[in-house]
Amino acid sequence: MQQGLKWRYYNHAIIPTTAPHERVDESPLKSGEIWRSPKGYPLLARWTTDFDCQESKEWWYMIKDKPFDIMKVKKNYRRKIRKGLENFNIRVIDPMQYIDELYQVEAEAIASYPAKTRPKMDYEQFVAKLSNSREGVTLAAFSKEDNRIAGYSYDIVCDGYILGSLQKAKPSQEIKHLNAALMYGELDYFRKELADGIYIMTGERSILHQTNFQEYQEKYFGFRKAYCKLHILYRPGVKPIVDCLYRMRGLLKFLNGIKLFFKIYCVLKMEEIVRRQRETPPDERD
Repeated sequence: MQQGLKWRYYNHAIIPTTAPHERVDESPLKSGEIWRSPKGYPLLARWTTDFDCQESKEWWYMIKDKPFDIMKVKKNYRRKIRKGLENFNIRVIDPMQYIDELYQVEAEAIASYPAKTRPKMDYEQFVAKLSNSREGVTLAAFSKEDNRIAGYSYDIVCDGYILGSLQKAKPSQEIKHLNAALMYGELDYFRKELADGIYIMTGERSILHQTNFQEYQEKYFGFRKAYCKLHILYRPGVKPIVDCLYRMRGLLKFLNGIKLFFKIYCVLKMEEIVRRQRETPPDERD
């Protein structure tokens, strides 16, 4: 795939690099150029349209488009946020000055993932990723007990929106409301941007990585689902295989403890969503 195209290879898929609210350039899909990727062998292309439509759909981006007001959340949630801020100092850092501490956070966080979704850790790749992170904003939570980093978040400021790329925390520190402190620090840092109409996007609906974090963002910090329509195009020759496996998706669900079968099941789950979108009568979409 030629440089300059607004698509990138990720985990055997091709996904757009355009903002969620921008129109995706579908011409490489029609020409077939989308499959010529030097990064790997893509099996499918995935993209969305109709960003932030009014009707509820099965695919969404999690966004925050208004400044956070702690007084608008429930008293119990306010207490936990304030408790987190009592336990941690949140500040912007140069990630290259804290490589080993950040790596330890990453390692402990990933170790808590289910085996079927747990990525491999590589120190050199992690350092390279941190070096690239200098282009964005890294916020770290320093424990007030020992002044060591217990968690961090990374945001990329884009044209018209802010990509909340990741948030990692040591599981052993989460009982001290570490995630609440980090999220509050992020929203406070970008308060002016939110007031100016720029939104923070922290990800799409997650199928591969099953987590309650999006629900947590909604309840505690007023994030919301910006619904959209999901599209999938398969590499030539892949669609018949998907159609065959789709008939067996109920069986594959019981085998999703195995990493390979889990990934197949996730693709079939997205395929199911796409098919249901097509089957929904027009009068039920309004």
